Amino acid sequence: MSDDGFQTADTQPESYRIGDAIPIPGFDTVPPGTNVLVSGPPMLGKQRLALELLAIGSQTEHAITVTPDTNGTRLRRAYGSVRNANPGRFHVIDCTGATGKGSMNDTRVMKYVSSPGDLTGIGMGIVKCTRDIDSEAESGLRLSVLSVSTLVQYANSQRVFNFLHTITGRVSAAEYLGVTTLDPTAHDTQDVNTFTSLFDAVVELREANDGSREIRVVGWPEAPRTWHEF
Repeated sequence: MSDDGFQTADTQPESYRIGDAIPIPGFDTVPPGTNVLVSGPPMLGKQRLALELLAIGSQTEHAITVTPDTNGTRLRRAYGSVRNANPGRFHVIDCTGATGKGSMNDTRVMKYVSSPGDLTGIGMGIVKCTRDIDSEAESGLRLSVLSVSTLVQYANSQRVFNFLHTITGRVSAAEYLGVTTLDPTAHDTQDVNTFTSLFDAVVELREANDGSREIRVVGWPEAPRTWHEF
């Protein structure tokens, strides 16, 4: 275990498989410690794509997701509908602050933080999850933040940048796979560029002229920057 409480699995995968969710040549697998940003306007399926990226490895790997937007119970249901998802290995940090009539007591697969603005509490939730996973860890862990844009509504951009800097740094050091989503239309160009600088690859989504979705990968040398139907 590292000094900041993040757990490192005893056995790490040689790579993380992602190509089942992202149909881009040269982007089928990534090395441990890679941070991927999924960027695009609203209503193009960023959250669904992130859940698919987490589910791909769930037969042997665990996943942790920070959710400031979607109630944790609903997010777990959405994850359960993804192909090959293993809900028993899916851990959620619900920081929406609104869980309806459900309990807010922590469980093995669900931790609660009172507000998306409590970045310290979210970090502690991640540490708790990695400790719970410790005895079950076989190989690899995928860590996701959904989404940066919501966190910025509750904490200023500099605080969120510092938080992400810590998270992406620990993903690299612990050899996890990091998956984060961002709506670039919700921020000014400088903030988008600042957030993007923390990631090894950016998966961009856009709506084509005919209304279909397109995808491309930026920042990954083996992947072409051309748009693909998605």
